[in-house]
Amino acid sequence: ITTQTVTLHDYQTQIRSAIRRISHNLIERTVESQLLVLALLSREHVFFLGVPGTAKSELGRRLSLLTDGTDTTNTSGSSSSGYFQRLLTKFTTPEELFGPLSLKSLEMDIYRRCTDGYLPTCRVAFLDELFKANSAILNTLLTILQERTYDGSPCPLLCVVGTSNELPQEVELEALYDRFLLRKVVEPVSDDGKHYDPCLKDAGVPVPEEECELFPEGLEDIIGQFSAQTTKVIIPPDIC
Repeated sequence: ITTQTVTLHDYQTQIRSAIRRISHNLIERTVESQLLVLALLSREHVFFLGVPGTAKSELGRRLSLLTDGTDTTNTSGSSSSGYFQRLLTKFTTPEELFGPLSLKSLEMDIYRRCTDGYLPTCRVAFLDELFKANSAILNTLLTILQERTYDGSPCPLLCVVGTSNELPQEVELEALYDRFLLRKVVEPVSDDGKHYDPCLKDAGVPVPEEECELFPEGLEDIIGQFSAQTTKVIIPPDIC
């Protein structure tokens, strides 16, 4: 019993550190940072709605740092660190999200994509302008988000951060919206926040080194521990 108590306490300390790391030098973004960590640990997806310039993309990028401590996304959107990001448009092709077709496989009459570094092989993804998704990618995207599988193979996906400046207008996009259980309107920084000098004077300063050593290898253990505890949660009948 003592060992379990200490372990859970250590996890709580790491979670607080994770929240601090995401919100570091971001003004009025504590709640959003808490939601991101919650989404990661519960293996759910989070959606941020807000106007441009409210740090939505920065929040998504920082979440990726919690999974392996690095962010090496290249210009093509692929990454060796398990992080994938893409700005969706109505012209976005499947190759941009799921990878290009394998020419070697086509020579053998096998239809297969090179998915390394793309959405099917990442752990954390950031999809900007989520509701610009078109019919060419929508069905496959829904399967990855809900079932964590691509072309019959499991995906290591933990969390997708979706952002948009507007809510979906088309009926076919409502299913995509439903995949994001956690949702938050990201408001612009208030007038009081704009004059909060302690944050502004440190803008651009890296996260302290002691905050950088977060659960890259123990993340699955933390998720398992908290998942096991959910069976002990009692939900009042009036909420159900």
